[in-house]
Amino acid sequence: MSTNDWSPIELFNIGMCLLVLLYSLLFSGWQACKGKTGIWFWRACALLIGSGIVIALYTDRPAVGDTPEMPAEFSIGVVIILTGIVLTLSGSLLKLLAMLRKRHAA
Repeated sequence: MSTNDWSPIELFNIGMCLLVLLYSLLFSGWQACKGKTGIWFWRACALLIGSGIVIALYTDRPAVGDTPEMPAEFSIGVVIILTGIVLTLSGSLLKLLAMLRKRHAA
């Protein structure tokens, strides 16, 4: 399958996934450097995303045979990235809810 065969919906989904990855990496890194609370949580999120990207990108071994499944090392990297993204998104949601609650109380 070449990139010319992709539908606009598939390209949109790929773009949205890349935006979520970029947001998670930048927000967790920004909070790890400039945040006032939970610095170690944000550092762990940024480290999970960064190390997962490195593991997924530098997986050299292809899958054995002609199987369509991804290599085990690549899937470990993807799971680590997804863990960092989920933790970052949940942490940023909790941060947003705390800010809204604080603004509503004032």
